[in-house]
Amino acid sequence: MKFRIILLIFIILCVQYFSYAEESSDKGFWGGIGDWVSNATSDVNNWANEAASDIQNWTGDVASGAWEGVNTFFNPPSTEGIPSIAPEPELPEGTMKMYLGYEPVNTGLDNGYSNENSIGRGDPHFGMTLGKFYISGFTSAINDSEGNFIFLKTLGDNVELHYELVQDINMLDGDTSVSINADNGGYDKYFGISPTYFGQGTLIVRHTDYQNNKGEPQVYTNYLAAKMTGEADTVISLKEEGDYEVALDYEIKKDSRILGLGATTSNYTNYKVFFKFSVRNGNCMIYPFDAMTEAELQNTSIAENGFKLDLARSRYLTIDVTRSIIVESPTGMIEDVRFNRPAKDGDVYGDEGIYTISVKNKYTGESTVKTIFVGSEELLEEYISNGFSADRLG
Repeated sequence: MKFRIILLIFIILCVQYFSYAEESSDKGFWGGIGDWVSNATSDVNNWANEAASDIQNWTGDVASGAWEGVNTFFNPPSTEGIPSIAPEPELPEGTMKMYLGYEPVNTGLDNGYSNENSIGRGDPHFGMTLGKFYISGFTSAINDSEGNFIFLKTLGDNVELHYELVQDINMLDGDTSVSINADNGGYDKYFGISPTYFGQGTLIVRHTDYQNNKGEPQVYTNYLAAKMTGEADTVISLKEEGDYEVALDYEIKKDSRILGLGATTSNYTNYKVFFKFSVRNGNCMIYPFDAMTEAELQNTSIAENGFKLDLARSRYLTIDVTRSIIVESPTGMIEDVRFNRPAKDGDVYGDEGIYTISVKNKYTGESTVKTIFVGSEELLEEYISNGFSADRLG
């Protein structure tokens, strides 16, 4: 740097020398040298003064910009006018509610929300809770072998999935430089969702039914923005029994100010909250209906025309049906079992005999047994006369 300054001064002096030497040729050699020295000295002084003034102005601008950056850091822009978070809908009194408590992971950036990195110090999400998922409207809950929740519902229950947002998405933890970014080309590898407008957070829900048939993922884009404003229904109704997979994908933008230059840079990071749960009917009931009249048959009923089973959309019950008849044996008339097998929804039984229907709910441990007689009154009287206990039919 010093060499460049010296070289610059030397060049200026040379230029000045030849200029003044030409103008002062009539004064002789020493007269020209005198004029040149005098003028060169003046030019160097002027140049030095101008350079010093420029440096002073530049340092003043840098200092002013730096102070503006520092001042902005310690005194962030006013948050006045930023909307508050829309309140959660009120649940009917007595409604069961359980928070799921699953934590987000750092998935990197622009990789389909597929990586799983821990959130450490220096991460804009470190120590910050964005919100919480919870389930409402069930009767009871248990855990499966993997620790996932199984929510049991009974008649009248309305099971729902909610997300309780606790952060202003435009200024996370009150910092206006950290916000939920509108992801314009988000995609999700796990669910096979192609690049699309994810907006400020996308919720994805996929249902798998009792036949292990995975449904199409239901995608709710701009979900966190909708939660923030309350302008859209963000509650997910879970009407069907089955297994559910849920993901919340979102992108955080962190702005950093470059001190002295009045500019900012932005860093982006993707995050995912992912979990599974199941919904099951908590009852342990089977409903037999007369095969002809379609009237519901109570326990110990007589169905002359046979009966049909209705599971009332309870797809995860274990059901066995035993049919027996009265036959003659060497020791007399006995009740002989003709079959004992599993049953399914919609099965019809029309052959005469005594039917014992056993139902078990493996999630509650409860069981139910019903007995139905298929045949005429006369046949039943014959059964009774041959040793069949009338007490079994009430």
